[in-house]
Amino acid sequence: LLTNAYMHAFPDGVGKIKISLEHIPHRKTSQLIVSDNGIGFDEFKQSKRTGIKLIRMLVEQLEGKIEISVDSGSNFAVEFPL
Repeated sequence: LLTNAYMHAFPDGVGKIKISLEHIPHRKTSQLIVSDNGIGFDEFKQSKRTGIKLIRMLVEQLEGKIEISVDSGSNFAVEFPL
């Protein structure tokens, strides 16, 4: 996720990436969030790229789920069981 944000979100080379990891006790999961304030994520265009395929495969291996949203950049939230 970090590499994708660094490589694709900031064509002019300037921007911010935020990373957070949170334990959610009542769901017995953890949530990793990687967001940026870049140009946004076009899921249709990016879905065929190797990085996104790899991310989806890793989330599947963790038996997790991923949510992608685009609002003033891109936001990837990966929730996985402990």
